Amino acid sequence: MTDHDIAAFHHPLGLINASTNTLKLHFEAKWDADEQDVVSECYFVRDDLTENQRRTDYIRHYREYVSHYFTSSFQSSEHELTFSQRQSFGKIIRSFAGDYLKPIDVLNNHLSESVKQLKVGVDLTLDETLPETERNEIIAQCDAIIGFCNDKDILQLETETDFDTIIQDLGEITTNFSTFVEKLKTVYPDEVDLKELFGKFDALLAQLGVLTQRVSIRKDLSRWGTSLQATGSFKNANEQLARVFKQLLLDQELSFQMLPIGDEQLIGSVSVMLGDFPLGDHGDGYKAIFNIGLGLTEVLAGEILSNRRSSITCLFIEEVEHNLHPHMQRHIINQLRELQRNWAESGRQLQIILTTHSPSCLKRVSPTELIQLRSDSHAVKWTHDKLEDLASTLTSRNSLLNLRRWSERLFGEFAEVLLSKVIIVVEGDTELGFISALIDKSDDADYFGIALINASTGNNIQYIATLLHGLEIPFVCIADSGDNHELSMIPEEHLFSTHERALEKEVMSSNCYDEILKVIESYLPQSKIDNILADMRQTFPNAHSIDNLISEIPQIDENQEKILTDRVLKWMKDCKGIEFGYLLYKGLSSANIPQIYKDAVMRAKSIAKEMNNGA
Repeated sequence: MTDHDIAAFHHPLGLINASTNTLKLHFEAKWDADEQDVVSECYFVRDDLTENQRRTDYIRHYREYVSHYFTSSFQSSEHELTFSQRQSFGKIIRSFAGDYLKPIDVLNNHLSESVKQLKVGVDLTLDETLPETERNEIIAQCDAIIGFCNDKDILQLETETDFDTIIQDLGEITTNFSTFVEKLKTVYPDEVDLKELFGKFDALLAQLGVLTQRVSIRKDLSRWGTSLQATGSFKNANEQLARVFKQLLLDQELSFQMLPIGDEQLIGSVSVMLGDFPLGDHGDGYKAIFNIGLGLTEVLAGEILSNRRSSITCLFIEEVEHNLHPHMQRHIINQLRELQRNWAESGRQLQIILTTHSPSCLKRVSPTELIQLRSDSHAVKWTHDKLEDLASTLTSRNSLLNLRRWSERLFGEFAEVLLSKVIIVVEGDTELGFISALIDKSDDADYFGIALINASTGNNIQYIATLLHGLEIPFVCIADSGDNHELSMIPEEHLFSTHERALEKEVMSSNCYDEILKVIESYLPQSKIDNILADMRQTFPNAHSIDNLISEIPQIDENQEKILTDRVLKWMKDCKGIEFGYLLYKGLSSANIPQIYKDAVMRAKSIAKEMNNGA
């Protein structure tokens, strides 16, 4: 930036925080209870100004000085395909070919202003560098261009003769000016003081070339429209319309023109092809990638053409995963990283900030790169020293190692957890299937944002609970009693311990042999069922089928009941797994569902509902 720019930042309406001499740029995301979504915006921050002032009084005046860009994958790609300065596509094209997209009258005015500024500069700065005769020649050339710009109203061109006259005049002016410039460069090839002047000459010649080309395009459009209108079909249509409306509107004459648009309107119509088909004919996934690509290109174009050497450029992408297949989501994240590396190699730092609801995207970022936006309007940041701090709260051996292993799984295999409102931690596959079915029985766990984690063993619950506490994610734990695991770090209201040592025993305590046996029968292949029945016939001679075995249960004695209990527990453990747990719940009557599991799920739902209500 120039000294003038820097001074602007320190102006009372500038961006600098005077007390700390710092510049703050905030990407702010908040949970919107009405939208049930995260809403985001980007703005500069002045600590000494009110919220209203920091957003409205000065922001728009200074955005150009700080390199930051915002894009969204779900905005309309069709809406983006314009040359408007407000859309990414228009910004990109205008960055490289801005003059070609300006209306002809604007080009004419810009040319006039550029020449006037050049003329003033010649009068003020070149009296010691160039002889008076050559200075006068420059001024004469400038006056000729200014006279053309002032005398010719090129927006009122109608006939082909009008166009030819303007194009001829522009050609003569360009030729005369170009000849003079080349002559001057030949006479003063190494004059350092004239390099800036020669650069302005070249810019003026470029403006004259663009203006000439635009008028020529306008001429071709006019000729085409006139030719179409002169054909018999269009001529007859015009006459018929005029005849009808002459009777309806007595004092108005109606006619229509073919191609009445100016060239700047025609050039604003753009089509983008993706492969052999227009972008609009592709699915929403391709359109989402196109929108992200536009944002990236806008960053590159803005930085390359501005010649800025700012230390950091910020790119904000909202909902990067929108309409994308999970593999494509991860591909986009990988490519954004590659872009960062390319910028780093060129000496620039690109900071990319994404918002996402996708576990697939989360699997491609490290824990320290994440900021969780909780629904109670606060953010949680995972830092490098977080694990060490959490490990210091545990007494078990290898706490740090186990925490690190589970954090890797949490941010990878269980990435969905980071997007959940509340977690239920269980310690086995069968429990996982059982609790899943229990949640789905009355309400949808997905609606409430409830996720489950299988700790595999009770000993792992302490590490998962510690990590969830550090991430400020609410949770409840269901643990088998009697396992002597360290669970003191879990608040009492979040810990639900079974009365028996395992789910199987907890279910068996209701003596619901008939329901359990029917579940086992539905789960195991017939060959294994035959083996079970053959084993049971030593105690129950008539057990030729599961139904026969069930029919004998009401008459069994105490010894037979003990044998049956041991066998059923063994069979249940042999069946253990997520699917069996799910079927087990489905096969039990409501009265035989252990209350401890119902209480844990009700507690999780209660927490989730409170968060949904903005508590």
